[in-house]
Amino acid sequence: PWNGGMISTQNAKLRISGNERFKGVLKLEKIPLDMLLRSLTGDRASATGAVSGNVPLMVDDKGNMVIQGGNLAAPEQGKIILMPDAIPGNNQQLDI
Repeated sequence: PWNGGMISTQNAKLRISGNERFKGVLKLEKIPLDMLLRSLTGDRASATGAVSGNVPLMVDDKGNMVIQGGNLAAPEQGKIILMPDAIPGNNQQLDI
C-alpha cells in the first residue's frame, strides 16, 4: 500500500553483480497523482486524480533508474498544477 493506492512488482529480478541490478515491472493501482508528483518534484507540482498501470523499471549498478515504455491511465479527469520553476526548459530527458 502507498497513500491509498498499491505499488507491487511483476517479473522482478535482483542481481548482486552486473550492470542491471534490478529489472522488473512496477504495477501501480489507484496511486494518488498528487502524492506521486509532490514526492517526485519536491512539492513543485500537485495534482488531482489517480493513475493505474505498468511501468518497466531498470536500476543499474550506479543507481540510475531507466523507465522505457509502460502505460499509466487515469479513470477520471484531473488536474496537474506546476510551479513555474518546475516546467522544464532545455532538458534532453523531456520529449513531449
